[in-house]
Amino acid sequence: MSTQPLATITAAFLRSTRPIQALGGLLALTAASGGVPSGSPSSSLRGGVLAACLGFTCAGAAFGLAFSLAAALAWYALRIHFDARVFTWLAAQAESEAALADFDAALATLGLRQGYDARDLAQRARGARRLVTRLALVVLGQHILVLLGGVFLYAHL
Repeated sequence: MSTQPLATITAAFLRSTRPIQALGGLLALTAASGGVPSGSPSSSLRGGVLAACLGFTCAGAAFGLAFSLAAALAWYALRIHFDARVFTWLAAQAESEAALADFDAALATLGLRQGYDARDLAQRARGARRLVTRLALVVLGQHILVLLGGVFLYAHL
């Protein structure tokens, strides 16, 4: 069985995550701008100053956590971009097993791979899918935190 279709499909799957990555970036920008309220806590008409301060504090914490997830988002986006390029390269190789061995040797030479565990293309494709799942979980976490921050701001304004 040829491994080129698996490598081609995996590369396309990894490239298809760009909208998710863009959404995560927009959520990080929203969190960064939403964490700074435009009004002061004393301008709240309901709930008093203490409740407004608590609302702004909770909103700021939610926005801050959502923004901090941008670091994980960037890491997974970098790894997915790299893996997409690798799978594209592997799909273009006539002998994928030899290409995998060469790739592993190059990673070891660069110091990007510790030890050596021979994984076939199917195992690497499953690993790529796990990266996409982790990316989606980070973006989902950002989304929940931005919504929660908005709820705290709305409830205490």
